[in-house]
Amino acid sequence: MPVPSHYVVDDDGNPVPETDLTKWAKILDDIKRRRVAQTTFTSGVKVSTVFLGLNHGTVDKPLLFETWVEGKGALDDDMTRTPTWAEALDAHRTAVREIVGNGHKVKKNDEWGRPHVERRSQWDRLTDDRDDL
Repeated sequence: MPVPSHYVVDDDGNPVPETDLTKWAKILDDIKRRRVAQTTFTSGVKVSTVFLGLNHGTVDKPLLFETWVEGKGALDDDMTRTPTWAEALDAHRTAVREIVGNGHKVKKNDEWGRPHVERRSQWDRLTDDRDDL
């Protein structure tokens, strides 16, 4: 049995192997199905988290999501890859918290939650002392 390398996400955000490359390419062409979250800051820094569709990890731990920080600052070009939608969203939130902690102000935040992942769209709560953000 071949090792899966191409994936799509189901309606619950779970990665599923896809062997039909035409179907895979068509699904990945829709950024709305791939974007997990995107945050822009007034300073021009941007954090983007997307589903990659290709396994950048191992058979045992496929890395299918990527959080990328663009812009001037300590985290510029910082990248984290994760295996699940929920972990990708956590990585995104962690990067945003760190950038906010460095004095940057959020201009716009969007998260595209799946049914099993809480959706948040008001990042001004990042300054809260709560651990559940």
